[in-house]
Amino acid sequence: MNDSRWNYKVIELKGSFFRATVSAQQMEEELNRLGLQGWELVSADTAQKPFQPIRAILKRPL
Repeated sequence: MNDSRWNYKVIELKGSFFRATVSAQQMEEELNRLGLQGWELVSADTAQKPFQPIRAILKRPL
């Protein structure tokens, strides 16, 4: 049996006033920053409408 325990984090990646969506570079920089802290991306929910944030779910071992 696997006894892994996880800590989860949900983040929202938002565009700016002039740019409705988050750029790939912005996402990459944020995910790399969190990866250095031990976080691993589990899932991402894309924005359905302009100006809505992208939600990303991350996990790391406790």
